[in-house]
Amino acid sequence: MEFLYIFLGIMVVIIIIEFGVKPVVKNKEITALLNEISLIHNLQVKKVKHNDYHYILEDDDNIYYIRVLEVSSPACVTVNCKTTWSLTWGGAKNNPGKRYPNQRYVNELIEFLKDEYQSSKKIVKIVLIYKECEKILKYINESELKEVTIKEDAYGIKALNYINFKESFEELKKGVK
Repeated sequence: MEFLYIFLGIMVVIIIIEFGVKPVVKNKEITALLNEISLIHNLQVKKVKHNDYHYILEDDDNIYYIRVLEVSSPACVTVNCKTTWSLTWGGAKNNPGKRYPNQRYVNELIEFLKDEYQSSKKIVKIVLIYKECEKILKYINESELKEVTIKEDAYGIKALNYINFKESFEELKKGVK
């Protein structure tokens, strides 16, 4: 009977951490990063409660719509077409030629990927991959893959890792002007 109480107590603690603490920490880290970037680049940052995107960064010339995609590490994001993105994860880190055993389609991004936002300013759509993704790949044709970098996009959408978002955003801002 004592074992059952210990087990239930441990499960309650795990559930509280997983669904209570981790989302709060994630939101604070992302908000702090975007606030830091907004101060550096003289942008306004807004956290929005919208189904398609989570944050907006805005200046006189550009609007950056940011959608957060949370992934577990190690992971790889593959862009199959404009509205179909695939997430694969799992396996051992630093293992050349490894295969990711788990895969799912990222259905929560579909509306963000499809929507065409209207504004007199230049619109940039960004998928912020939290915490880190090892590779972001894009299908060129049926059998060729190409790595997506900051200089290239995936059908008009920039995919950036949280870990190097500040440096990537500086390059992105230079390229947008």
